[in-house]
Amino acid sequence: MGIKISDMPAQEMPREKLIRRGPEALTDAELLAILLGSGTSRHSVPELAQMIINEQGSDGLTGLARLGYGELKQLHGLGEAKATKLLAALELGKRSIRPVNLPVKIQSSADAVGYFLQRFAELDLTVENFLVLSLDSQLHPISCRRISNGTVNMTVAHPREVMREVIRAAASSFLVAHNHPSGDMRPSSDDLLLTKRLVKAGETMMIPLADHIIVSGREYVSLRDEGIIED
Repeated sequence: MGIKISDMPAQEMPREKLIRRGPEALTDAELLAILLGSGTSRHSVPELAQMIINEQGSDGLTGLARLGYGELKQLHGLGEAKATKLLAALELGKRSIRPVNLPVKIQSSADAVGYFLQRFAELDLTVENFLVLSLDSQLHPISCRRISNGTVNMTVAHPREVMREVIRAAASSFLVAHNHPSGDMRPSSDDLLLTKRLVKAGETMMIPLADHIIVSGREYVSLRDEGIIED
């Protein structure tokens, strides 16, 4: 039987602290502990929560939010119930800061940019972030995930990681995007090489790359619009 929050001294209980001082007074681990509810036979729930966050390295909660159900379930101390509860809470958090007027279909670079900009608003834009947007056969978004982040002028995204995400989403097509913190939206030689490789990988898997978009602020460059990606 895991050590539950209710078994902890009152002054140490995250729920009591939340009620007395508000959720903003709690650490990430304390908030996560409330969601988990109980720990394991070896670790109290606060210890388990901190371990889970630590497993994500420097990404912390951001890294946790990128995980799917299968990945969450594999984390130390998480079974089906805790993984589904955590996944639901993370999704609610994402949805709460997204406007309701996102495009239902991604039919143009403008639609894609409108979608991507909302995701970038959740991230640290002082470094490059690489996102993958998976679409169904009707061009509806299935998922949008960050698969890597880097420095002020470079992010590392491998075609294998991109295609793994696209396949996991059972996508019919996909788009990718990354931000340029420098403000220079011209595609680098690495950007062009990655795009070429993704086009080839998409053709092999019969899941075409619809576009690669580079953003800075609210400005953008579409490599499809530029003729770099062709049908």
